[in-house]
Amino acid sequence: GMWTIGAIGMWGNQMGQYATLYALAKLNGHPGYIMSDMHNLSRYFKLNLPVIHNDVFRKIQWRHYELHDWMEEEYKHIKGDYVKLGTYPCSWTFYHHIRDEILKEFTFHDLLVEENQSSKCRRLAMGKKVTFVGVHVRRGDYVHVMPNVWKGAIGDKAYFEQAMDYFRKKHNLPIILCTHYGAYFKNKNWQGKKNRKLRASNM
Repeated sequence: GMWTIGAIGMWGNQMGQYATLYALAKLNGHPGYIMSDMHNLSRYFKLNLPVIHNDVFRKIQWRHYELHDWMEEEYKHIKGDYVKLGTYPCSWTFYHHIRDEILKEFTFHDLLVEENQSSKCRRLAMGKKVTFVGVHVRRGDYVHVMPNVWKGAIGDKAYFEQAMDYFRKKHNLPIILCTHYGAYFKNKNWQGKKNRKLRASNM
């Protein structure tokens, strides 16, 4: 048999889906296979799960199994040799028990690491030992999905300030790199800030 998971959403969504498939397939004693739509992750990471060919995928009668966004006891006993997991699982509760294995799956390719060493980010360090902190300001559909579907709150200016202050206190020389969906958020929140180790770029 084989297990797989639907490849939907952007890069971060698919990382969560990959990790969940890896963990649940292993927990239930089945080999995990990623769909070709998720194979894009292998451009960046040293993934170990094999890819299922589209022709093979279409011939299989899958059992579709929808997941919540958090681990449930019943997920340790999912029945079926050919299971296709679904939705947007991204909770650490699915795979915290094999954290080291998941981190190994998301190891960047050596070439990308080497390129990063000579990149603009490294030049910002000016030879000093710094800590890079990545911040993704999620907007787009998230503004509507978070309060209406997940019943959560949208991170506002105060939230980001508090989060960045946490890393400024934790690390001696942090360089915070911010990616976002457009110039509006940057212009409204970051312009005129002095002594802020922040670099912002459009996505």
